[in-house]
Amino acid sequence: MPYLFCPFQPAPHADNGGCAILPSGWRHPRRRLDSSVMILGRKGNVTLTDNGVPLEIRPNRLVLLPAEHLHDGAAPIAAPASYYWLHFRLPGPPSLLSAEEVAPILSNQIVTRLRLNEAALIPMELDLGDADRIALLFRELLNEQERPSYTKWQFQLLFQNLLIRITEETINSYHPPDTLSAGSSLVYEAVGTINAQLTDPNLSVKSIAGYLNHNPDYIGRQFRSVMGMSVGNYILQQRLKLAEQLLQETHQPVQQIASQTGFASLRHFLRQFRKERGMTPSELRRRYQAMHINIR
Repeated sequence: MPYLFCPFQPAPHADNGGCAILPSGWRHPRRRLDSSVMILGRKGNVTLTDNGVPLEIRPNRLVLLPAEHLHDGAAPIAAPASYYWLHFRLPGPPSLLSAEEVAPILSNQIVTRLRLNEAALIPMELDLGDADRIALLFRELLNEQERPSYTKWQFQLLFQNLLIRITEETINSYHPPDTLSAGSSLVYEAVGTINAQLTDPNLSVKSIAGYLNHNPDYIGRQFRSVMGMSVGNYILQQRLKLAEQLLQETHQPVQQIASQTGFASLRHFLRQFRKERGMTPSELRRRYQAMHINIR
């Protein structure tokens, strides 16, 4: 079953939605849209196909119809049916991941948090554990559409919240396969090695490869495939994350924090911190302290 990978930057855009109330004998029209559609079943069953693959809309099930796919009703419905629908657009063509590509993302919590930190992941079909919560979000979107607030961003924020909640359902309902690919298992080992040796300034893909007894190029390719970034960038981001924590929670000098987080020099730490965070470590510390002053 394919999954839609939906980054939040640039942000996806919700167009419009509604609630379909359908009589017996109705059949979904054959069409190819330039927008994607999310559907939440409310009553009855509606069968259709997406590029020839059968799908079924039924109560408490979310169905995704990606843009540019050919959608067609499989047969007239036997009894009255109803569902919520929402059209939305992505900045580019839909990015669909196979079940094999999704498995290493959802089978490890560290990978899940990294890959989905700024993205949604929506399967083509999802039986919801908390359908009432998702239905409430659909109704809030429709209410905002009919009685809009002073800003159009309210509708888009509700849509992004819906994407987040659906992704939570996707994560919580996922059952990992009994066995993962050798490449995925190797990446998990690499992540564990990085986290354990993060403060070592000599940590690199070459040293990790030696520790795991694998070819550096192979580890690098597998890591990028699973994690969506290079080994070097992952090491950098984890070091900066640790540095931020030390800047906020301790009074240690910046130079000491640079050394404790694996940077070979203070100069390199300052350059990378400013490049990635848009400010110096001292500026971040001052801002954090200014927002967390306790008045006694």
